[in-house]
Amino acid sequence: MLRYVIGGIMVGIGGILGMGCTLGQGIAGTSTLSLGSFLHLFALMLGVYIGIRMQKRFMTDHEVPRAD
Repeated sequence: MLRYVIGGIMVGIGGILGMGCTLGQGIAGTSTLSLGSFLHLFALMLGVYIGIRMQKRFMTDHEVPRAD
C-alpha cells in the first residue's frame, strides 16, 4: 500500500511539473511531431514496462491472473 501511495504522489507531482497529464502529452504532442513528445512517450512506455516487471517480481504471494 505504501508503494502505491508514494507512486501516486510522484505521478501527481510529475503531472504538475510537466504542465499536463501523460496521456495528453503523448497524444497531442506526437500529433505535432514534437521530438520532446516522442521522447516522453518512449520514457512513459519504458516506465510502464519496468513497473510491470517489478510488480511481477515483488508480488510473489499473489496469483497473477492469466488471459485465456
